[in-house]
Amino acid sequence: MRSVEKGDYGSRILLEQGDEFGYVYRQFNSMAEQLQILVQEVLHKKIQLQEAQLKMLQSQINPHFLFNSLYQGYRMAVSGENENVARLCKYLGDYFRFVTRQGLTEHARLADEVKFTRTYLEIQMLRFSNRLAYELEVEAGLEEMLVPVLMLQPLVENAIIHGFESLEGEGRIRIAITGTSGGSARERIG
Repeated sequence: MRSVEKGDYGSRILLEQGDEFGYVYRQFNSMAEQLQILVQEVLHKKIQLQEAQLKMLQSQINPHFLFNSLYQGYRMAVSGENENVARLCKYLGDYFRFVTRQGLTEHARLADEVKFTRTYLEIQMLRFSNRLAYELEVEAGLEEMLVPVLMLQPLVENAIIHGFESLEGEGRIRIAITGTSGGSARERIG
């Protein structure tokens, strides 16, 4: 009973008796099983809600970003910046390849997420005519860690929208991902 009280809903009383204590044990086991099922259902629903929110965020990012990028490409093409137009097209292709490939999964390797974020930043550097600079560092050994898809890009996008777009001069974004010994993956992203 103390195990269940502490949250271990998988605990059961294994004594088989034919008297009233046996009835109490069976009812306790039934109650513990029902609690375990309910807790799992609530956890599953919470995960589904978080996944739906992430997918909604992903779908909101792409149209706005695509519009701005295509308009920037148009402006560069009109002004004869063919090399920059070519770079922008390559980065956009890489960007949408990642989004469409990862759209079917919930997690990506940190190395892939960082590469995707670098691609996004390169597009933004073209957009802001190289008034934007960035540093993106990942501590060795963290590259294979699984992280939620599009974990970094929305943070960078918010930094650009809220911290850079209104600046008249140059801006710099610095991202450093470090780990600590032990802890969960969530705690290791810094």
